Amino acid sequence: LTLLRSLAWLMLTAALVVWGQAGLPRPTLARARAWLATPLVAPVLAMTAAVALSTALSRLPNLSLWGSYNRLQGLYTWSAYVVLFGAIVLFLRDRAQLERLVLAIILPSLPIALYAVVQRFGQDPMPWLGNVTRRVASTMGNSIFVAAYLIMVVPLTWMRLVQAYRRLEADESTAAVLRLAGYIVMAVVQLLAIVLSQSRGPFLGLLTGLALTLLLLLAHHRRALRGLLAAGLAVAAFLVAFNLPGSPLAPLRDVPYLGRLGQILQTESGTGKVRVLIWGGAKDLFLSDPQRMVIGHGPETMHIVYNPFYPAELGSLESRNASPDRSHNETWDM
Repeated sequence: LTLLRSLAWLMLTAALVVWGQAGLPRPTLARARAWLATPLVAPVLAMTAAVALSTALSRLPNLSLWGSYNRLQGLYTWSAYVVLFGAIVLFLRDRAQLERLVLAIILPSLPIALYAVVQRFGQDPMPWLGNVTRRVASTMGNSIFVAAYLIMVVPLTWMRLVQAYRRLEADESTAAVLRLAGYIVMAVVQLLAIVLSQSRGPFLGLLTGLALTLLLLLAHHRRALRGLLAAGLAVAAFLVAFNLPGSPLAPLRDVPYLGRLGQILQTESGTGKVRVLIWGGAKDLFLSDPQRMVIGHGPETMHIVYNPFYPAELGSLESRNASPDRSHNETWDM
């Protein structure tokens, strides 16, 4: 995030230089309406206003502005996200730019995914606090974080892989072969890193993302679409049966990696129980103050304001001196 915020300043400076040379377009009501009609612009502006208001009236304004030591998710970082978003909306105009952007998203995933594989085989020289050989965390320090990042890159890699294969059919040059081989390697390493993270939520997200990718690729092939739908229903039925109490598939929950998918509905023990308890406290916190229900307590303040609503039972499942700084649920956090 420190790097991202620095890049946001660089982007903002570059935009000012471009506008200084070309001149700012004259603001008109029609131009403003057209800009607001661009997908996601209005929601992003509304969210930015909400985050800014919550920061201004935060219980800890300085923390909400700059972000906490562990997360850095304050108004400053949110503004960096908005600068990146705005740069894409305002300056991405042709296919070549889009292709460069996609490549810039895909390429960094290779060293990140490879680092996860290195961790799994115990060759990581960095002294992490947790066990990163059982569930890899790569450069992000958290298994869920790295898997959630990679599942957003995987569909783009798949699309490039399909494009490279189609180009190879028309051009069997060495460059075309190497391009296809490179995307195959990236796709395999990405999937391997996601599996090694053993993160249930991102894995479900991966299945959904890949289903959507295949849906787009097979949009004009009815027979293939029917097969995709049947496969999707079969996977969904398997996951439901796998998670039911007393399921005949229950022995599979002891199988490494696969077994994590049999704990999706777990609410009476483990991390599932922890999250249910945290959500209960988050609900009580949300309902405790009508004014704060509207403006919030401020970004990054949960580990402070949550304490009066900490469920006693949570202390028997986690360290008693640890207060949650996230709800493990984006809706409650927002």
